[in-house]
Amino acid sequence: MTDSVTRTVARALGEFIGQPVVVENKAGAQGTIGAAFVASAKPDGHTLLVSSSVMFVAKGLFKNLPYDPVESFVPVAGLGSTAMLFLVAQSSPIKNMADLAKEAKFSKQAVSMAYGSPSGQVAVSLFSTVTQTEPIAVSYRGIPQAITDMLSGQVQVAVVDIGSGMVQVSAQKARALAISAENRSTSAPLVPTLQEAFPLAKGSLETIIAVQAPAGTPALVIERLEAAFQKATPIYHSSLLIY
Repeated sequence: MTDSVTRTVARALGEFIGQPVVVENKAGAQGTIGAAFVASAKPDGHTLLVSSSVMFVAKGLFKNLPYDPVESFVPVAGLGSTAMLFLVAQSSPIKNMADLAKEAKFSKQAVSMAYGSPSGQVAVSLFSTVTQTEPIAVSYRGIPQAITDMLSGQVQVAVVDIGSGMVQVSAQKARALAISAENRSTSAPLVPTLQEAFPLAKGSLETIIAVQAPAGTPALVIERLEAAFQKATPIYHSSLLIY
């Protein structure tokens, strides 16, 4: 999701400022590789990070981070938000979250859940808590790989962002079971929330997507960048699959 949003925004920003904006996808370690790269970059406004709010929980997911999620960056502009979606292959016998919970509780083998982002990892943990089950959480380099293995039957469930997941649903390759937001998404109005199936799943798990610069970037540069993003992004805002 972050990659597709970044490329859309980069295209809009490039048209607005009249020069190319290069997107370099440094995938891996659930976004921490890219974050570390930007944290150590020269703070001149030429190297920016498009990341989600889950980077702020990275300290709780990784023992050693080469950067501080708060101190190493300065915010530039917000782009939108999304929630996580529980996804199974269209051929799966699991039709809804009740089926998934039953499978997780009574199957001889633990249910396998793939994720490719920290948000997905947290959503799997939330499911485990509210259902009092212990699914096998399988970490992937990124969301596309998690979806590929779910569709091929290597894992039973993929927990992905709404945008990526609904592409597979629209193509009739996958079935959406629930989203982790407090309210249903306009991008997937027929998909129930996790809380509808499990009242103990109070509140929501949503991810804010934003642009950040290395700490130490001059305030004047941040102001100019923020203004550019605000003026440029409405050009493509309607095409962003953001909850």
